[in-house]
Amino acid sequence: MAYPICPKCGHAPLPADQSLPAACPACGIVLAKFSATAVHTARASEASGDEAPEGNFFARWLLYVPPEVSKANWYARIAAVALFSLYTVKIFRDTHIYYGDLGGHFLTMALLPWHEAGHVFFRPFGNFMTSLGGTIGQHLFPIVLGIALLWKRRDSFGAALAFWLLGFSMIYTGWYMHDAGDPQAMMVSGKSSAEDDGHDFVNIFSDMGGWWILNATKIGVFVGRAGQAMMCVGLAWAAYLVAAESAVERLAIRRSSRQGLTSCIASSFSLVCLSRRWRHTRNIRRARSCSSCRTARAATPISPPGIWPSTRRAISTDRRW
Repeated sequence: MAYPICPKCGHAPLPADQSLPAACPACGIVLAKFSATAVHTARASEASGDEAPEGNFFARWLLYVPPEVSKANWYARIAAVALFSLYTVKIFRDTHIYYGDLGGHFLTMALLPWHEAGHVFFRPFGNFMTSLGGTIGQHLFPIVLGIALLWKRRDSFGAALAFWLLGFSMIYTGWYMHDAGDPQAMMVSGKSSAEDDGHDFVNIFSDMGGWWILNATKIGVFVGRAGQAMMCVGLAWAAYLVAAESAVERLAIRRSSRQGLTSCIASSFSLVCLSRRWRHTRNIRRARSCSSCRTARAATPISPPGIWPSTRRAISTDRRW
């Protein structure tokens, strides 16, 4: 790397051959050593910039807290965590996969269209993928939702709730797997799973082998427990983000209170200045009116004694001094 001028002092011209031991005639800096140091620093900065996103993935994406949080948004997220926690307790109370009970009817109805759409989408890939496509489409909905919130809006709180929904989808899948070993559920066709031959996991486990269909109940219980753990992790993730945002919110409240105090002091000072200016103007007007009265009294002639007031007024109007 050849320098046209000295990078330290700006001296020109420099030697044409800038290899060692060429130096600047003015400041004496060794040009080859300076060039090597600059290149090493640039490479180190590039390497650190490339490695930073990998090392700080959780802090930059999953645990990201915006620098400014509105008060309404913060309180809304607190309410959302509380409501989702209560609903999670209700789902856990009503769900008994071992006995074929599934809670969360509202979420089941929300995931059912995606389940059926997965069957339609994977139908060209054969019977096995058609049966498995319902579960894949059901899981893809919260996964795509969470990735979109993280990638497009960098909304880690929304991604935490999407992960919570993925946990319920796993509970739904575990319940469906358990029903393959002990058919009791009512299918979309209106028949029970023992009467209908369209049970997804009966077909899937039958294609995979006898061991799967014999242990379908155990597999379903395990997947359901994993889904419950995922729902708890999603709630803990959302609660952590709200707790981290509370520090930002307190800082914003302090900042706004300081700004409000400063504005109150400034308005009070301006009111004092306006009142003092009004008093000063009033005093000037009073002084001017008093001086004009004194001037008018001084300009009025005094009539000689013994003359009636009417005569005095006539004399004062007739005399033009």
